[in-house]
Amino acid sequence: PRSDFVISSKVGRYGQTEFDFSSKRILSSIDESCKRLNVDYLVIVFCHDIEFGDINVVLNESIPTLQKLKESGKVRAIGVSGYPLSIFDSVSNSSSIPLDVILSYCHLNLQDPSLLDKIPEWTSKHQVGMIPASPLSMD
Repeated sequence: PRSDFVISSKVGRYGQTEFDFSSKRILSSIDESCKRLNVDYLVIVFCHDIEFGDINVVLNESIPTLQKLKESGKVRAIGVSGYPLSIFDSVSNSSSIPLDVILSYCHLNLQDPSLLDKIPEWTSKHQVGMIPASPLSMD
């Protein structure tokens, strides 16, 4: 059954240098993803690589748009992803809308275990789930 699968998607980054965190683009992106995946809803949607966008747009347009999608049932959980760990502090401390999950990449591996220091703070203070991605780093 569909409920046995966690299907997630990302919004905001649409190419190597193409970023659009506007509400209009997020709404069309979610519809496009659901159509391609042949599903009615997504379990998790991330604003992806938020450090490349305007943080004010992410806070005041992107996250509220995702929250409305969550309230409508089209999305079950919302989050952000990015590389610099400091961006998560900024969003978590500045957003009036709580995030469900943070995806951080390349910061939990043998070369860089720095995410270990942040996980307790984010999971307890902000009640947010963590997804450590790219455990083998990236080229």
